[in-house]
Amino acid sequence: MNMLRDEYFTGDSDKSPIEISSKKPSIEELISLLRQLSKMLELANSQNPRLSNAVGKLANILSRYKDKSIDDVLDSLTIAKRTQSVKRLSKARFSESEAKSLTLEQIERLLESEELGKSDLITIAVLRFGMSKAELMKTRKTYIIEEIKTAITNLRTLDTIGKQAAGNR
Repeated sequence: MNMLRDEYFTGDSDKSPIEISSKKPSIEELISLLRQLSKMLELANSQNPRLSNAVGKLANILSRYKDKSIDDVLDSLTIAKRTQSVKRLSKARFSESEAKSLTLEQIERLLESEELGKSDLITIAVLRFGMSKAELMKTRKTYIIEEIKTAITNLRTLDTIGKQAAGNR
């Protein structure tokens, strides 16, 4: 199917086939389209039932915003996403000096308690272990935890090797 840039599908699933329109869709039209698409995916014995469910859920979510324009809804979602990521990263519990002074045992206990947020983990990883903040910002929390655990293991191994070498002199 070949669609122009601003075209979209509209129509009532019970009364008429899907039509192509060249105007900007309203929220109601988009909700109708998503519900039709969800039904079509479900009826087609889709290999991916999660897709049908996700499209249906998206229609339900959008139905909460019937009184707004699509542009307003998209703008609010974009602003919410930016605000949420800024809030998550600004809630670090540790100052620079506190993060640097944590012992390996203290860090392990914090990792096991699972009470640290991603920003706390990044702070510890960067300041205590010299990891790249840019790389850590792109990764999942579980990956950061594993990287910190690996760094702790490596430091302990190096410490053991150093003690062994000093004892052999």
